This record gives sequence, C-alpha cells and structure tokens, in this order.
Amino acid sequence: MKVCERHEIEDALRDHYRRAADVADAEAPRALVEAVAAEMARPARPPASEVVAEQARRIGAGAWALHAGLVLPAVPCALSGVGTGVASAILGAVLALSTLVSITRSRSCGMAELEAACPVNAQAAACARALVLCCADALAIGLLAVIAGAGSAPWAVFPQGLAPYLAAFGAGLLVARRAASADATVGAVAAAAAVCAACVLARTVCPAAFGPAAALAWWVAAAAACLFAVLEARAWLRAAASGFADAPVPLAVF
Repeated sequence: MKVCERHEIEDALRDHYRRAADVADAEAPRALVEAVAAEMARPARPPASEVVAEQARRIGAGAWALHAGLVLPAVPCALSGVGTGVASAILGAVLALSTLVSITRSRSCGMAELEAACPVNAQAAACARALVLCCADALAIGLLAVIAGAGSAPWAVFPQGLAPYLAAFGAGLLVARRAASADATVGAVAAAAAVCAACVLARTVCPAAFGPAAALAWWVAAAAACLFAVLEARAWLRAAASGFADAPVPLAVF
C-alpha cells in the first residue's frame, strides 16, 4: 500500500468514527469505500515484467559503471599481446564477481530475511536482479568475442569467457549461500576471484588451452559450468524464499 493511500484511509477512518460518535447511523465515507476497494483490487504480486523493470532501475549507476569499467579495458587487452582467450576468460570471471556483489549484498546487510516477508521478496528480487545483470554480462562477453575474434573465430572466443563466468557465478552463489550472513558477499567475491586466478594460472601453465584448437573443450566446459550455475542459482532462490533459514557456516570453514 502506498503512503498516500494509507494516509487517505487513516483520515477517512478518523472522520468516520468522529461522526459516528454523534450520529449513530452514520455511513462510511465514500473515500473509505473507494480506498478499500482499490486495495482489494490490487494484485497480491506485481507482474514479472514490473519486478524486472524495478530491479533494473534500482541496480544503480555504480554497478553499471563498474561493469563498464571492466569491459572497456578488456578490448585493448584482447587485441594486444595478452591474447583474446585469456582476456575473455578473465573478463568473464570478473564480471561474475561484480554481478555477485549486487546479488548477495542484501544478505550480507541482513535484509534478505526481511525481504522474505514482502510481496516482492528476496527470491523475486534476487531473480530479477540476476536476470538483468547476467543478460548484460552475456552481451558484453559476446561483443568482446566478436571484436577480439575478428581475426579468428568468435565462436571459439565466446566459450572461453562464458565458461569462467558461469563457473565463478555458481561458485560464488554456493559459498555465499553456505556462509554466515555477514560473510556472504566476501565469500562470493573470494570464490569468483579464485576462478579468475585459475584462468591466469592455466594461461601460464598451458597457453595452448586458450587457442582455437581447444574450442570444443571450452564449449564442453561452458555446458558443465552452465549446469552448475543453474543448480546453484536454484538453490540460492530456494534459500532466499525462506530468508536463508538454514544454519549458516562460518566463512573460515571454507
């Protein structure tokens, strides 16, 4: 209920009972009837498109600026001697890291338990926020693959960014869900950073792993990472629906 509508109902009720004290057969004012009818006619839950649009507006300019600040330096790095594959892989991991910060922040701040009791609860908010950010991240990885893979094959560069992104996203949600509330975002960032470090290590140990010849292996890895990320996202949404009622595990255990 909006604040103005609540004030209208309070004023109408106040006037009604004041007049009822003097006139026994006083009728309810029309404003009260209309306000109650409007509230009863309102759907219990807003449509999904409205929830997604609202979360897109509330993500904030800081999160979008962070994503842009990660994407823009990746283009010259991919076109330079660093290599398209490793640049795409690192970009995927750090984009997942920045997305996880926005998704897990409500739990770290102790708001997920409160949101679980709202019409648009923590489950709906997290799902809508993840949908908006993940679509933007997929578009960024795809554009980088098209730009950086112009001299080779974009279809070989895209999974090199997609697989680390999905692996970091799933690992971050796994750690954030099992960690204590205050450690959720820290755990998610640590898990995503570990995936990023693994990509750098793989580039150092086996540079051929980021070549066009390994494209099939990267697509297989992306499919496996996608399944892992979907399962962890489902588990996160289920936990968010109950306000993360399960007993948390201290971050030191990980």
